[in-house]
Amino acid sequence: IDKVILQLLAKSGDDRPFNARQVQAMMMEAARDYNSAAHTESSPTDHVFQAGRNELVRRIRARVDPQLNQVSGKRLMIAIAVIAGIIIALVAISAQTNT
Repeated sequence: IDKVILQLLAKSGDDRPFNARQVQAMMMEAARDYNSAAHTESSPTDHVFQAGRNELVRRIRARVDPQLNQVSGKRLMIAIAVIAGIIIALVAISAQTNT
């Protein structure tokens, strides 16, 4: 890309690309070179990208897996007992204030 920019900024018209097609060809060549270099070298951010991808996959699987969305029987019974206890306490308090 640096070479393309330097050629575009050249003072002499003979040193600049003739038309946009030449610029496009140079940019496509630079992109090809960049992509081939990116596949051969390990980027310092590859591990961050992979960790983020793994976390995203874990979250998607947690949403899709029906086993994870089911409430256990024990938790359900505890929740019902707590709600029943609160209702009984409220009824008892209400009965005392009415007498």
